[in-house]
Amino acid sequence: MGIGRLPLESFQAFGNEISGTIPLAYQFLSNLQSIGLEQNLLTGEIPSQVLAGWGNVIDLNLGDNVLQGDIPPTIGVLSNLEILELYFNILSGELPFQLGGLSAAREIYLESNLFSGTIPRSLGFLSNLEVLHLHDNDLSGEVPPELCDLVDNGLDLAIDCFLIDCPCACNCDLSSRR
Repeated sequence: MGIGRLPLESFQAFGNEISGTIPLAYQFLSNLQSIGLEQNLLTGEIPSQVLAGWGNVIDLNLGDNVLQGDIPPTIGVLSNLEILELYFNILSGELPFQLGGLSAAREIYLESNLFSGTIPRSLGFLSNLEVLHLHDNDLSGEVPPELCDLVDNGLDLAIDCFLIDCPCACNCDLSSRR
């Protein structure tokens, strides 16, 4: 039986210098609730079909790897996801509006990547959101009013204030890498 067929609920392999791409067989780990693959050497894109198979995941940590490409739009199917950690990779492109489909999200860490474009308004509809770290990216524009409403209610929003206009009480990262 391959790993993709195991009835695992938690898969923690952080800090093990695992290299290569995320195997497509992981899409069959549909019972997973917690995935900790941070601090490895994972490369390539996050496979959209793998995300689509992880509908029960509550905690997803792929931070501190060498992942690249866009965040797949299938991220929006993870409606049970409470914690998303994709920090310290080389992910790029625009943040997908489907991030607004993470209705249970409490913490989202996307800092230290190469994301560009504006912050999607859809993030402002995540009423459970407590932490949103977007600093150390190439994002620009203005913080959407919907997100400012969450900041007014206690959201810890960390952004690059040199690049993004923030009409609310944002946590500014003034040590921009540029």
